[in-house]
Amino acid sequence: MSDDLAIQFLPARQGDAIWIRWGAQHQMLIDMGTPEIGKKIRKRLSELDEAGRTFELIVVTHIDSDHIGGVLTGMVRAKSTLPPVVFKDFWFNGWDHIHGRKTTRLKAMGPAQGEELGTWLADKPWNEAFDRGPARRGPRSFPAVELAGGMRLTVLAPDALRLTELQAAWTQVIHDAEEKKRRTKAGGLVPMGVSDAPTLDTREQLVDLANSNLDEDDSKANRTSICLLLEYDGKRVLLTGDAISADFVLALKQLAVKRPELTGAGGRVDLDLVKMPHHGSQYNVTRELVEAVNCKEWVFTTDGTDHMHPDPPAIARLLEWGTRKPTLIFNERSAFNAWWATPAWRTDFEYDARYGTNVVDQYGQKESGITWPLPRR
Repeated sequence: MSDDLAIQFLPARQGDAIWIRWGAQHQMLIDMGTPEIGKKIRKRLSELDEAGRTFELIVVTHIDSDHIGGVLTGMVRAKSTLPPVVFKDFWFNGWDHIHGRKTTRLKAMGPAQGEELGTWLADKPWNEAFDRGPARRGPRSFPAVELAGGMRLTVLAPDALRLTELQAAWTQVIHDAEEKKRRTKAGGLVPMGVSDAPTLDTREQLVDLANSNLDEDDSKANRTSICLLLEYDGKRVLLTGDAISADFVLALKQLAVKRPELTGAGGRVDLDLVKMPHHGSQYNVTRELVEAVNCKEWVFTTDGTDHMHPDPPAIARLLEWGTRKPTLIFNERSAFNAWWATPAWRTDFEYDARYGTNVVDQYGQKESGITWPLPRR
């Protein structure tokens, strides 16, 4: 077991904020959640010494506010009197990258939040692992980056096509995010999703639920999510951002052809943990995904804000078609995931459910959320 690997899924409202540590002194961040969460993370960072504020890598998976917003408030707009955060590289596909270009050390172009982050990054290490070009995979090639301390990251998504598709929609995506933020502050945003627990008295009802709502996520921003296969000391973790399953499942299968050691029983790719794409949205979690991998532990990162994620059909697909006896991991308990703690469901459908709480991890950090690997019980 990798005793010196800790992946902390912090509470980030409807977004992602993932703090990864390995070895004695190495760490990385993937997204920082919403603007309010970014301020909390920045406060925590400001209380650490220089080593605690030094990162091998920071990743912003895509331009949605619940992924990029916290980086803006927590780093870009942080007061100059705060201790600096040091990073050796920063992966983010900005305006130039979606046009297939390298960034220069001049002001980056692009609207609103993407421009703000790009301008801040212009004179800093930015996509250096890709020669300052796009952080993406090729048609059948998968960039693998070795970080200090033995961490290996393989880029599974996006590809050039997904970045190109975002070109025309970039301004609209940013406008929609700003409008959503404005309406949320004004109290005028209507939650979307299912507010009531599903009826699950029989296996047939579970199957019907799994087969419902089979449309695919059509968000061009989500389709540009940086999706990573993390490998460290024999552990394999799939971090998906808000990507659509079809993209990274195809990439995983192609990668497994090049690396047969990834493939286990039944031709499935062996993984130790999967972060559910788009917080367990029914439009991103497919039968193809759960049948493509052999994985016992699946993490959902959301408190259900806005979209009431995770969607019951997504979890039903995992229970019906995924690896037997999985563990559902929720980084915080909410009204939209507490149902899955129901003892009868856990017995009848053969799964376990774990929820985040306040814990002191092996690094001495007390923080809500949940840290993987999970403690035994």
